[in-house]
Amino acid sequence: MTKGRIIILVSATLSFSPFAAAEIYSCKDATGRVITSDRPIPECADRAVTVRKNVGQAAKEIPRPLTPEERRKAQAEEARQKELAIAEEERQKQERYLLTHYRSEDDIERDRKEKLNSVKEKIRIGNEQIQFVTKLLTDLDAEKLRRPQASPAESASFDNRANALRNSIKKTQDSNYAAETEQAKINAQFDAILKQYREIVQERKAKEK
Repeated sequence: MTKGRIIILVSATLSFSPFAAAEIYSCKDATGRVITSDRPIPECADRAVTVRKNVGQAAKEIPRPLTPEERRKAQAEEARQKELAIAEEERQKQERYLLTHYRSEDDIERDRKEKLNSVKEKIRIGNEQIQFVTKLLTDLDAEKLRRPQASPAESASFDNRANALRNSIKKTQDSNYAAETEQAKINAQFDAILKQYREIVQERKAKEK
């Protein structure tokens, strides 16, 4: 039998040997002693384990199981990293939106002005209405004073009309307050947009240097 045929036969024998795929487990116990076995070692359940194939393959390291506290910390860190990834994705999305919709700070200010126009107009109309109704109420009070001998029915009519006018003023004041709150909200929103836009532009300019 030639040497080449012997090598082939030996290789084939090893390939089909029941020991070819056996695994060797090893770990260190609490005293530092190395424990080795051809099957998982119970004493190594809470320790790092090295697994080797007996055919010379690279060893595989199995880290020790995490303690409950380590697992809790790992889960908390994983959740934190997910939150950071979501926040970064949202930041990049917002950045793309700003650069797509605005080419300059002037564009932002024009958009701000457009959003504020309807709110300012609502406030203006409300103020005019308050002034007008307030004058009606003043005139009504003056008329009532000029008629001190008015009958109970007339006095009740004066009072009802005055209450209606006061309610109208109060309603318009509330509406104006809501509009002014909306106006402040819009300004705060665009202040934040302008600040972020400037930061993006400055960051891009710094990267280009």
